[in-house]
Amino acid sequence: MAEWNDTGGESTARRPLSLRLQVALMLAFATLPVGVLAVAQGYAAFTDSKKLLQETLTRDARKQSAQEKGAIREAFGALDALLSQIDPEETSAACSESMRAFVVGNDHVSFAGVTGEDGVMRCGHPLAAPLDLTQTASHDRFVQGLATDRLHRKPPDLHHVRHA
Repeated sequence: MAEWNDTGGESTARRPLSLRLQVALMLAFATLPVGVLAVAQGYAAFTDSKKLLQETLTRDARKQSAQEKGAIREAFGALDALLSQIDPEETSAACSESMRAFVVGNDHVSFAGVTGEDGVMRCGHPLAAPLDLTQTASHDRFVQGLATDRLHRKPPDLHHVRHA
């Protein structure tokens, strides 16, 4: 064990802290809550702005989605109108003229055409010459899709139809 050494009766008391150090410590303790509050407010503001950004992006995405859905419905409506005007017996020139009128009359359409069952497009605008689509991968996928649809399609339920 270590022995306590008395050096002539002088006590080894601590010196008091200087006034500057005392003021600095008081200011540090006094401003600590302010700093904590500032950090908390900064974090809360960051969280709120992040939430607002996410809500804004979601709202904008829904708005764009609704506009796209409307454009798709409009395109299907235009397609139905176009199909009602096409006569399977008309010449390629007359059919192409109908397609030209359709393209010119619709700002969102850049091409319109009809492909026959043989896979050759003879009617369309702009179409310079008949286009054989049977050599394309898109045509093969389309034909395979039709075959698959026919295999999996249920026959129509005619029991609910009234006969006149």
